[in-house]
Amino acid sequence: ARLGVLEAVRAGATTICEYAGEVGTLVEEVYQPLGVDVVAVETINEVPDERGDLGPRELYPFDREQGETALARADRLFERFGDDPLVTPAYGPQALDMVSPELLQTVQQHAHERGAKLHLHTAQGERES
Repeated sequence: ARLGVLEAVRAGATTICEYAGEVGTLVEEVYQPLGVDVVAVETINEVPDERGDLGPRELYPFDREQGETALARADRLFERFGDDPLVTPAYGPQALDMVSPELLQTVQQHAHERGAKLHLHTAQGERES
């Protein structure tokens, strides 16, 4: 991650969007030591790693607990980095096919309460259509 940030800065980037699970660790270990502006987006999804042999149009199974855990990590970003002028926390429901409508609504409510942004992949696959 550090090399990618250095390459981006060298190419002229002034702010980088880091979209990952456990993104707070990357902020502390890479962005803060380098003094680089970052939009820190915690990936939120309910799709278990083990999903078997799903076809491209078959819907993912959801694990609500996994989604809630990721949402809690996203909430903590605001507590950890809310006062850092170089870090802008944001919520990252991964894609419409990777979170339930209920969790997506909950994420939106959390973002609205904090005046925060959402980062969401759209049109990433056939499951969304």
